[in-house]
Amino acid sequence: MADRHLIRPSHHVPWDVTVQSVVPPSINKVIEQGMTAYSSSLEGYQAVSAKDDKIFVWKGQNVHALYHPFLKNSDFLSISANSSSAREDDELYVYCLNKSNGYLALWILNSPNERPSLIAKTPSAKIQVSSFENITSMHAMGSSLYLGTGQSDVWRVTVTARPLVLQAEPLTRPSIGMWSYVFGSSGRKSSIQQLLSNDKIYSVTQDGLVEEWTDGTCVGIANLSELLSEKLKVSNVGVNVLKSSCNLGHDLDVIFKASLPQGSRIYWIRLHLQSTIELQQVQWLNRFHDDVECIGLITSENGMAYASFEYDAEQWPVTVVSLSSEPANMVHEVDLPMHEAPSIVGLSKDVETHGAILVTSTGLQIRARWMHLQQSGTRADPSSANQETSFVLANHLRQAFWQYYQTQQIKLSPSWCEATNNSELEYEKAILLTGRQLQEDGDSSSSKNPLEWHLAFIKMIHKTGLYKNVSGPSRWKLLAIGQEISVHNLVLQSNLLNSDDLPPFGLAAKLAKLQEHILNHAPSSEWTLLLGNILKKAKEYREKHHVDSYDVLSDPRNLWTHQLRDVLRKQLEQQPQIMRNACQKEALGQIIQAALEVHQENRSKQYAQVKSLGFQLTRSQLQDDVMALNLCVAHAYYEGLCQLSLDHPRDERFALEPMLLNEDGSDQFQDFGAFALDWFSNHNRYDKVLKYGKLLSDEVFSSILNRDEKLRKFRWIFALRQEKYDVASDFLYENGDGQNIPQTQLSLSLAKLAA
Repeated sequence: MADRHLIRPSHHVPWDVTVQSVVPPSINKVIEQGMTAYSSSLEGYQAVSAKDDKIFVWKGQNVHALYHPFLKNSDFLSISANSSSAREDDELYVYCLNKSNGYLALWILNSPNERPSLIAKTPSAKIQVSSFENITSMHAMGSSLYLGTGQSDVWRVTVTARPLVLQAEPLTRPSIGMWSYVFGSSGRKSSIQQLLSNDKIYSVTQDGLVEEWTDGTCVGIANLSELLSEKLKVSNVGVNVLKSSCNLGHDLDVIFKASLPQGSRIYWIRLHLQSTIELQQVQWLNRFHDDVECIGLITSENGMAYASFEYDAEQWPVTVVSLSSEPANMVHEVDLPMHEAPSIVGLSKDVETHGAILVTSTGLQIRARWMHLQQSGTRADPSSANQETSFVLANHLRQAFWQYYQTQQIKLSPSWCEATNNSELEYEKAILLTGRQLQEDGDSSSSKNPLEWHLAFIKMIHKTGLYKNVSGPSRWKLLAIGQEISVHNLVLQSNLLNSDDLPPFGLAAKLAKLQEHILNHAPSSEWTLLLGNILKKAKEYREKHHVDSYDVLSDPRNLWTHQLRDVLRKQLEQQPQIMRNACQKEALGQIIQAALEVHQENRSKQYAQVKSLGFQLTRSQLQDDVMALNLCVAHAYYEGLCQLSLDHPRDERFALEPMLLNEDGSDQFQDFGAFALDWFSNHNRYDKVLKYGKLLSDEVFSSILNRDEKLRKFRWIFALRQEKYDVASDFLYENGDGQNIPQTQLSLSLAKLAA
């Protein structure tokens, strides 16, 4: 089957979640009836044990069914490829253990097309473990198998070639020094929760002891309780390990429940395993309460780890979390669609990417991976750490919104309940991200109502008290989202668009399609009217909701127009005819204003082009010089200001003195003086140069006169104003070049007077 996107990566949710395939029917049947164990290998093989005496191993749609009568209701299953085999193809070792009767079985799959055979079965007495009921974990590494017990013991099971026999031996620990530190004087031991391997074997006990084993001996140890206590400056931290994982790069990840004075919390810790065990990162997973279940954890070779969490309740979605020690804020979360993934039965490494493969209870194999912002087609923000933290918080808030929308009850995750003033910016960004994501999920042409969602979301954050800390600019951004949603029906109802050509879902996709339509058609009065009506509708929405919903004063800005940036510019570039009626003129005026606003953020050549086009159209088609003046002032269009002052010399409204004096210190008009003098000089209006030059500083005016060849002949006037008569005389002598006799005579006469 073709890949089907459940979640497409975007700037707001940089996750790629795709249905890769449906599991084979025999595997799906086991999942439906209930399985007893699951395992996966680095090579992409997966295995499940059924409640009966069958075991299934599969990769893609190729399935191997294994059988033994003594393995009914098996407890442990582990598979591994033996890359060191002398055979051309890697051998796949499949181990299965039934604790109730003590049988351990091994199958070797030599190739996908070869029927597997049972080659060994060994009861507990033969393996020399005191009781198979005491086995708590099992892990295959190559052809070897490692067993962990409830007393922290580790056993290694090896396969002899001739005859094919399983042999077991205990691994040893030092008898003094470090070992007394581990167990203390009481000799306390804890069950091994999980065994892991890269090129070495690691055991992780239930209470957080991480042990490294080399050549059958424990050579290093870390105590998660001690590490967390030191990191949090809290004593006597209780640890209950949920899941652990490692990669070939010597990163070891552990997710555990920590008992703290504040209560029970879920933590992720990363250790780097080389010559010494080094703590890299500790992170509180504040999305989750302590009753959450961690279904699986894998660590990819690029250092990204993935974990899946779910609650024992139908109304909660499965959450996939990606974890990384780089950058500083390293937790990214996504909720899986509940219809496709109501629960997860297995999590394994994705052999094609650095992501994760999830096997769902509905029989789907889903690839999930967090996409870095640059991989998602967006540019990483300089403050990306804060941005990434906001993605996490946005997922928490979105979950709380859906519960509120359905039940009118608000239950925020611990991360929101413990907000502090130091992180207000991150919480504000999370609110904006959630608002945008709800918009992208909506489609007012169906039973979904994105505008209702949006207003309900605004109402919810008002009720929680979060809105009062939202800044003014962010409130305007939330209002802009509402305006964008409000114009959606105009897009659908326009007779200029063929509804069959519009995407079946997704507001953002429909808006992009509208942009494509307009760009592919020559501008006309009909398209102008459509855009004008869209902008008018957005304004009406603002006037209706700006106070009650968004708590802002009305302000002619932040209209929804960014989606149509290119369309607006094209309308200005190729405006085909005179706007003959009031509606068309009003629409064109709104397009001009909107085009200037959306290009203002990026002060590029396009912005300069739009300013020029908007100015020309306002004067020629709208015939409104006052509107043109307002646009020039708002967008610092220097050329338009100069032209208007030249065309309206006696109208004080068009005078340049306010901009030249720039008494309010506006950054927009800091360079206006030099531009205006150059502009009037190029238009041979030297009287204006001398008039407005008086308003500039002496240093600026002098530099302009010296660098412009056309203005150099007026330097003597500036010198006279400064009462520097000798300098004025020198300038006048320079002006007398002898080529223009009358002019030279005048200059020499004036020079004598100046001297």
